Amino acid sequence: MKTMKRNATLRPKVNAYTPPWRFLLQTYLRNALCPAPTSGGVPLRERPKERPWNFSISAEASGANDSVALTKSTSPTVVELDIWDFRTMVRKYVDGAPDCFITENDKPFMDMPCYDVNSLTEGHVNFLSRVNTQDEFMLLIMKFILGPVTECCRILNNISRNVPLAKSLEFIALRGPHSASVVDWDVLRIPATVHGEGALSIICVPPWKLDFEDLRAFSMPTKIPENYSHPRFMETSAEAISNANNLWQVVLDACAPAGPCFVVTNYVFWCFGKFRTPQGSSESVKGKGKAKDVDEGWTTVTVSTPIELEMSVPNSVRLPMMTEPMGLGCTVPECLTFWIQMTRGAAAWLPQVD
Repeated sequence: MKTMKRNATLRPKVNAYTPPWRFLLQTYLRNALCPAPTSGGVPLRERPKERPWNFSISAEASGANDSVALTKSTSPTVVELDIWDFRTMVRKYVDGAPDCFITENDKPFMDMPCYDVNSLTEGHVNFLSRVNTQDEFMLLIMKFILGPVTECCRILNNISRNVPLAKSLEFIALRGPHSASVVDWDVLRIPATVHGEGALSIICVPPWKLDFEDLRAFSMPTKIPENYSHPRFMETSAEAISNANNLWQVVLDACAPAGPCFVVTNYVFWCFGKFRTPQGSSESVKGKGKAKDVDEGWTTVTVSTPIELEMSVPNSVRLPMMTEPMGLGCTVPECLTFWIQMTRGAAAWLPQVD
């Protein structure tokens, strides 16, 4: 017995410590699979377009504190945000950021499924199988796209989840959860920060109201290069041009009291834009600044082409893209992360873009 006891004491102790689970945030943004929901019994992107769409401007819908007089019915001067300049900005920020990790405590807030992190639950699948109304469409964007992206921004900024500063990374729907939709669009807004460009407004329109052709007309440059043949610059229909002009009025109304940066999306496609404000006037859209008149510099805007959300079904089978692949080299979650950080003053805007 003494020999057995002595031998037991001589055995090396097994290290019971297990390193905590963590997952590289940059890898998550790169590989997270944005869900492909069903709407009206068909894939969301195939749901027939309904005409006409209700774009009426109202203070309740836009969230404007003061009335913003849209003295011009025409669209602003649109300058194309070169897709490669945009890609350079996104890649430079995401790849140049310090290594940050998603921890076990962060998992419940990451609703975009990603291998080794999480997967869609039965409740998620049930919801995604019936995204039929505007309210469900808004919940889709907030829960499965913006929620995880803003959580990634919080981790990148090293902000604890329970401190007041974390509230500055929460998108607020300007229409209350129990308010009926009076128009066919909604605005999600993230608060302004001291060093940022003002608040970021995301204008959300269901794809059964605005489609790719409408967004292509919306982002069409005012001056198209001569003798330059490219599908990007193909003529659009009169209906698409009319819808685009109406959409610009919505964007102007949403941005004027808040800030120059915006995103327009129908979930399937995303356009990233920024108004050019006069020198020295950016302070008026920060914090609690007064609403700006759209004539005071809100006449020129830089906007990207519609970037398609490369959607995936829960079993990770890739769906074919609706448009020709552009080889952008960055995902929509990465683009959104950069755009939020740029608006907040945490990421740099390329000087040559202006």
